[in-house]
Amino acid sequence: MNNAAEVYIFLSFTVVGIIIACVYDFFRAFRRVKVRSNASVVVQDVVFCIAAGCILTFSIVYFLKEQLRIYIFIGLILGASIYLSTLSGICLKIYIKMLKLYSKITEYIFAPIIFYVEILKIMSAKVKKRAMLSCNMAKNMIAYLYKDKYKFKKKDCLDARERKRKTKVREKKNKEQV
Repeated sequence: MNNAAEVYIFLSFTVVGIIIACVYDFFRAFRRVKVRSNASVVVQDVVFCIAAGCILTFSIVYFLKEQLRIYIFIGLILGASIYLSTLSGICLKIYIKMLKLYSKITEYIFAPIIFYVEILKIMSAKVKKRAMLSCNMAKNMIAYLYKDKYKFKKKDCLDARERKRKTKVREKKNKEQV
């Protein structure tokens, strides 16, 4: 390789270092916008390492035809340090504004869906409660009809509302006695 080609490759890997630092800033902005748990930070770090590795591998294959040179790593470090010392603050603010705008847009888009899901949760809870009451009443009727075969207790015949009412009355009497 001649010197001009090596200078071109060095400058190319300086640009690759800037690109990797931009990706790093994007993940920094994402962490500032949304507070995450330690596990999600680990996942984000792994995704960043995979992305940086893919960018680096593609660049090595594209520019060097799979030959490693020490000056490409110097170019990477130089590019990342130039970006982080000059453009990082500006790009970080832009990324944060973009991510906040994106989260607001998705919030407005998904708000009706979330609203309907919450309504379905409430309705399913009521249906579940009524289904449990119906099952208890059916069980109590079967137990009453076949009390010879099953050991039947009077408290089994009472439905849930009646049991609840009786326990409240008992608790009230206990409080009055004390």
